[in-house]
Amino acid sequence: MSNIQPTSTPYTPIIEGGAAVQRWAQPAFAPQPMFTSDDVQKRMLLTLLLAALIMGGLIRFALSLHSSAETITVTQPQTANGVGTSGDNNSGAAAASQALPTHSTLSPVFTPEIHYWANHIERWAAQHQIADANLVAIVMQIESCGFQDARSPAGATGLFQVMPFHFDVGENHYDPETNAYRGMLFLSQLLAQANDVGLAFAGYNGGPSVMVRNWDRWPNETQRYYRWATGIYQDIQNGETSSPTVQRWLDAGGRSLCQQAAARQQQSPATN
Repeated sequence: MSNIQPTSTPYTPIIEGGAAVQRWAQPAFAPQPMFTSDDVQKRMLLTLLLAALIMGGLIRFALSLHSSAETITVTQPQTANGVGTSGDNNSGAAAASQALPTHSTLSPVFTPEIHYWANHIERWAAQHQIADANLVAIVMQIESCGFQDARSPAGATGLFQVMPFHFDVGENHYDPETNAYRGMLFLSQLLAQANDVGLAFAGYNGGPSVMVRNWDRWPNETQRYYRWATGIYQDIQNGETSSPTVQRWLDAGGRSLCQQAAARQQQSPATN
C-alpha cells in the first residue's frame, strides 16, 4: 500500500492511548446533493407516468391478441413440391416429385372391383391419416385389383400384397382388415418419410431404400410400378372420369387379376 498522502487535505493530531496519531480532518466543505427535492419529485412523476404508459400499451396488446384469436381458422398447410411427371417418363426419381394431396374423395377412374371396397378404403385411409383415399385405392388397384386372395411369387399376400415380415405371429395375412392395417401402416410411414407421392409408391414396391437411390438404380418392376401409380394419380389430379393409365395397366395383364377379384366378390359381398 502507498504511504503518499494528498497535500490538499489538512489533518489534525489526535491523542489515543497517550500517543499522538494523525487522522485526516473532515473537509472544510460539505458535499452538495446532486438533485434537489424538487428534482426528485419530478423524476418520480416522470417514472410513474412512463410506467402507466407501458402498462396501458401491454393491456391493449393483450386485448388485441385475445380478440384476434377468436377469429383464427386452421387451414391445411400446402407443400412446396410440384406435381411430378408420370406415365412413361424415364426422367428418374428427381422428376417424381408430387405434392401430398389434401382431399379424400374416391375417384371414378378405378375399376368396379376397387369401388367394391370403397367404404373400407375411405375408413382405412382415415385410420392411418392418409389425406387422400385415392392413394389407398391406387395401391389396391395395382397390387390386387381388389382380389383378397391374391398371392405373388415373392410371397406377398392379400388386397395390398403385404410381405410376410410385416405381420405379427398368428395374424391372418389374407384377412382384409389385417392386410389393410399392415399395408397402409407401411404406406403412411413412406408418405411421411418421403413427403412425395411418387417416391412413396416406389418405396411400397421396392422398399424404402429405393427412395434415396437414382432412377437408373431402381429395379425394373419398381420403375413400372411407379409409372402405373403416378400415371393413375395424375389422371385423378386432371379430373378424369376414366383413366388411360388404368386401361393400359389392364391391357398389360391386370384384367386377369380383376376377373379373379370379381368372381371372389360375387361369392362374398363386402360388409361396410
